[in-house]
Amino acid sequence: MIGPATHRLEYGAEATLSSFAPGDLRPSGPNSVLVPQRVETRHGRSVATYLGHEFDAGRLAVRYGLRFAAFERVGQGPRYRYANDAPIVYNPVTDRYEAGQLLDSARVSRGDRLSQYSGFEPRASARVSLTPSASIKASYARTRQFLHLVSNTNSPSPLDVWEPVGPHVRPLLSDQYAIGGSQRAGEYELTVEAYYKTMHNVADFIDGADVVLEPRLETTMVQGDGRAYGLEFYARRTAGRTTGWVSYTVSRSEQRFPPPRSSGATSGGGVNGGAWYDSPHDKTHNLSVVSAYRWKPTWTLGTTFLLASGLPVTLPQSRYVIDGFLVLEYGARNGARLPLYHRLDVNLTWQRRRSEFQFGVLNAYNRFNAQSLRVRQRGDR
Repeated sequence: MIGPATHRLEYGAEATLSSFAPGDLRPSGPNSVLVPQRVETRHGRSVATYLGHEFDAGRLAVRYGLRFAAFERVGQGPRYRYANDAPIVYNPVTDRYEAGQLLDSARVSRGDRLSQYSGFEPRASARVSLTPSASIKASYARTRQFLHLVSNTNSPSPLDVWEPVGPHVRPLLSDQYAIGGSQRAGEYELTVEAYYKTMHNVADFIDGADVVLEPRLETTMVQGDGRAYGLEFYARRTAGRTTGWVSYTVSRSEQRFPPPRSSGATSGGGVNGGAWYDSPHDKTHNLSVVSAYRWKPTWTLGTTFLLASGLPVTLPQSRYVIDGFLVLEYGARNGARLPLYHRLDVNLTWQRRRSEFQFGVLNAYNRFNAQSLRVRQRGDR
């Protein structure tokens, strides 16, 4: 039976002022061949309010709430205007996207609004206890993200830049659904959960984009849809001389970018022809095994084993020399993967009355895990 319910009310508000400095390029001396370059600082302000309610009636627990979030992109800074309001256009001759025609720009005074986005973010979760040791749960949540991570592996510098939304860059909107269950049996616990997530206004870059110190990132960006789904398994032992847990996730994370309506493309175009492809962070398989063995009262041996699918990469398929310049032709975006990642870490802990000493070995069997690939021409061709 469901017992007397306990209630809890949560509420809050926040306001934030933000500044983002993409960076600048400064020559090291008077004889440097570099041309000074500076990208203006972006400014924004955001507000959010939240109201939530939680009640627990023993076998049934429910939590739900509503959040309202808003973001304003403000000056001081330039406002750009493009022909047909299209920062990028599709060129059918080259089958590529390129920067749209810049009509003019206007200077926006400090604190004046450049753009504004807002919306509600509902969320809810429920847990039902079937027995004292077994339960099922489900949840839903909507979120908005007003910052986009600007990361492009084709850039000459391994820098990540956060770009706030603006007149031509929309916020990321996501909806996530999850359902799962857990079971305890003495010192063992098992949890299984499935999830599905949809995303809109995911950002990626057109082929050949150089995002480092680019003052008009909207001329290199496309926005489209994303989805992620998977199944997670988690098993843990909490008592005994040997404790630890095993976690395994099989999942997919994909995105697609059909031609923007303002680009002028009537067929084809888009990234990878507008089809779904693996996102840069996709890991089909992800396994973690962690254990701790107390073989003496003051000595504990711990191990951590990690195994994961290699991250997606884009590799060149061929190369040409045109007018003395070397030109690479790349395959499908994220059409290849890095090798399988795995490693074993071992540590030994010696506990004293008021102190503790730890001895550890990382990557115990000296696995060479690839973080990136360098492509070169074979010497026999």
